[in-house]
Amino acid sequence: NDGELSYSEAAAVKDIGDVFSRNSQIIAFTEFKYFTGVTALSAKAFTACVNLWKITIPENVVSFENGNTDGVTFGDSSIADNYYGTFLGAGIVNLTLPERFETIGACAFHNSALKNINLNKNLKSIKPAAFKQCCELNSIELPYGLKEIGNRAFSHCEKLTSITIPESVTKVGTEVFYSTANMPVIYCKPSTPPICPASSSNNGPLGYSSVSGKIIYVPIESVDAYKEAEGWKHHKSLIYGYDFSLNK
Repeated sequence: NDGELSYSEAAAVKDIGDVFSRNSQIIAFTEFKYFTGVTALSAKAFTACVNLWKITIPENVVSFENGNTDGVTFGDSSIADNYYGTFLGAGIVNLTLPERFETIGACAFHNSALKNINLNKNLKSIKPAAFKQCCELNSIELPYGLKEIGNRAFSHCEKLTSITIPESVTKVGTEVFYSTANMPVIYCKPSTPPICPASSSNNGPLGYSSVSGKIIYVPIESVDAYKEAEGWKHHKSLIYGYDFSLNK
């Protein structure tokens, strides 16, 4: 046995667990596409693979499991043993998700080097802190069909300049866009304000700071509804009507 898998052996693997986690020697893993029996990646699959810059996700993978970064503060570059996410802290720069992919788990790309990601049309859920502190992420297109965006999903994404929430979204967490200083405009297409769960610390989708100068564009006929909706009402002075039948 030379330690390498044949195509058939790779295809027979159902779960890679955390066997690659915290491996700084992995640089490129395009051969991963042959692991076609894998349908989900664990929350520790490639955590802290700091030099992993290129990977091909198997076509049958539909989700990344939820990770954990409780206690992590912005600016904390250490990756303690109790912090994990599928690609948390990884060096991955560009990524394309498989066509069948549906769920990006919590903390999946937290503090990673991600710059660009292609999301497929079947994506349904972006869990909390999925892209938190992706400081190099400069653009992302959320697909129609997406249903929910979790708490702080894009917080501290300092290079994002704009984002469009598609009509299909029905639930948006709190502080989703917290500390996105270079993103002055958010286009929110749903005619019914997405549910923003009430809580004692509900500071709305933008959070409680760095909101000056920002604009949230919503359908013209829905302006009043957004200004009165839980969560969104914290930003009522930033909400303006927009005709989405026009090209922005």
